[in-house]
Amino acid sequence: MDKARIDNIFTKGRCIQIPFFQRSYVWDIENWERFLEDMENVCENKTDYFLGTYIMKQQDASSFSEIGDVRTVIDGQQRFTTILIFFYVLYNKLNQVQAFKDTFFNRAGQICLKHNHNDVEIFEAIINGNLFDEIRNKYKNNQVLKAYDYFNENINIEKLNASTLLNKLYFVGIDVQQNEDEQQIFDTINSLGVRLTTAELLKNYLFSNVDDIKLYNDTWKECFEKDVDTKNFWDEQITSGSKTRNNIDMLLYSYLSIFYKKEFTIETLFNSFKEYLNEINYKNNKKDILDEIISYAKLYKNNINASCCDEVLNEKCNSINRLNIIFFGLDTTTMIPYCLFVLKNANAEEQSKIFGFLETYIMRRMVCDWSSKNYNNMFQSFIRNKILTLLELKDEIYNTKKEYSKNAKMPDDKEIIDSVFLNGHTNKKAKGILYLLESASREDKHCTSILALNKYDLEHIMPQSWEINWALDEVSPEKLTDRNNHVGLLGNKTILTSKLNRAIKNAEWNIKKNGNGVQKGLSEYASGLVTFDFKNINEWNENEIDIRNAQLAELINQYWSIH
Repeated sequence: MDKARIDNIFTKGRCIQIPFFQRSYVWDIENWERFLEDMENVCENKTDYFLGTYIMKQQDASSFSEIGDVRTVIDGQQRFTTILIFFYVLYNKLNQVQAFKDTFFNRAGQICLKHNHNDVEIFEAIINGNLFDEIRNKYKNNQVLKAYDYFNENINIEKLNASTLLNKLYFVGIDVQQNEDEQQIFDTINSLGVRLTTAELLKNYLFSNVDDIKLYNDTWKECFEKDVDTKNFWDEQITSGSKTRNNIDMLLYSYLSIFYKKEFTIETLFNSFKEYLNEINYKNNKKDILDEIISYAKLYKNNINASCCDEVLNEKCNSINRLNIIFFGLDTTTMIPYCLFVLKNANAEEQSKIFGFLETYIMRRMVCDWSSKNYNNMFQSFIRNKILTLLELKDEIYNTKKEYSKNAKMPDDKEIIDSVFLNGHTNKKAKGILYLLESASREDKHCTSILALNKYDLEHIMPQSWEINWALDEVSPEKLTDRNNHVGLLGNKTILTSKLNRAIKNAEWNIKKNGNGVQKGLSEYASGLVTFDFKNINEWNENEIDIRNAQLAELINQYWSIH
C-alpha cells in the first residue's frame, strides 16, 4: 500500500479506466454536502485529509501509445469522479481551466479518467466544457450532472484553495498486477460491503476480457443499457415485503429459478449464477446463454410492470396485467418466475387460462388469510414439472399427494364465506381484494372509470375510533367484542378516491355519508363503486356490515370461481 496524493494518481502518462461493467455514478446530495464541507475544513485548517483506499489493476498498453500506464479502477470510481467534477467547477470559477487540465489531463490531451459507458458522455461533456442543452436534457436525471450542478451552486471560492487541496488530500493505493485474479478481488470487495447488484457482478463475470466487448455491445448493452429509458427501466426499484431490488435482478432471479435445479435465495443469487454458468460450461456457449437471458428479458419488459399500481387496470379477467397488481400491490413476486416460464413456453390460450386460475387461487387464499410461505417451492415445482396447461395446473393444485399440497389448498366456497364473516385483513390486502373485485365487476359502460390502485385509499366505514360518534345502545362485553370484530371485517371497508377529512372520517353515519357542508363524504369519494352501494342505507351498523359481507363473499365466489 502506498500513500498517494492527487498528482500521484492523475499523471501525464496514465489513463485510468472505469470498466464498462462497473455501476453508474451513484453519489447523491448527502455525499456531496459532506465532501464539500470536508474540503472547506481542509482549506481552513491546512490539515491532511484521507480520502480512503483505491484499488487499480495494471493493463496492457499499446507500444505505439503516448500513454504507457493504463489501469482499471476496481474500487474508487465514486470518489475519483467526484474529485474531478469538484476540481473542474472550482478551477472554472477561478477562471483557471488550464490549471485544471495541467493536473487532470494526460499528455495525449485526454481526461486521465475514462468513465464507464453509462456516464462517459455526460462526464466528458462536463469536463471538456461541452455541456450543451441537448446533452443536459438527455441526462437530466443522471447523478454526474446532478453532482456538477450541486458544486456549481454551492462552491464558495472564498473558502477553498486548490493548491492546498492538491497538497493535503491523499489516498492509500492498492495496485494489482496483470496476472492477479481481478474477479477474486472484486468478489472480496463486494463481500466486505461495496454492495453491487447481481447484474453488475454478472456483467463483470461474463465480459471479463477485452475480446468480450463486441459481444457485450451486441447483447447485454443492446438489451439492458441501449438508452437512458431502457436503463432506467432495468434500474427501477421494486419492493416485495421488506425486500427491495431492481427489475434486472428480479429478471435474473427468475431466469435462474427456471434453469437452475438447486435451491438458492436472492441473497446468494450471484454465487448461484456463477455455479450454474460453470456447470453448463458457459465459456463455450456464452452467446447462446445471453440470447436466452435476453429472450426472457423481452418477455419481462413487455409483461412485468412494477409501476402497475400507478396505472389504470383495464383488463377485467385472465391477464398478466391483473397478476401484476398481485405481484407488486400485494407482495407476491414469488409467482414471477413461473409466469415468465408460461409466457415463454405456453400458447396464448393456455396463458390466459393459467393467469386467470392463478389470480383465483392466490386471491381466494388471501381472502382466507392463508399462508404464502410455501409458494416459492410450489411455483418452482410447476417449472420443474413443465406445467403449461390449465388442466396440468389444476392437477398440481388439487393433487393432495404433492409435497407442497398440505399448505397449498384451494379454499372452497364455504371457507370463503366463513373467512369474510370471521377474519380481518390488513389494509393492504383489503384494498387489493376490493380493488380487483371492483375492476372485475364493472360493466364496460359504467358511469365512472376505475382508477389506478394507488389513487385509492382504504377506509373503515364504521371508524376504528367508533366510540366517539358511534356509541352502542347497550354496552356489554359481548357487544363490545362483536362491535370490534365487525369493524375489522372486509364488509366494513371500502376503497375511496380520496382520503376523508379527519373531521368526517369519525363522524356519525349521516355526516360521513353526505359530508358536513365543508368537507365531502362518501357520497363524493365512494360514488359509483359497484362493491359498495350505500346510497339507500340510513344507518351503518353490524347488520349492514353482515349484509355487505354476504354480498362480497358472493362476488368473490362468483368472480374467483372454482366451478
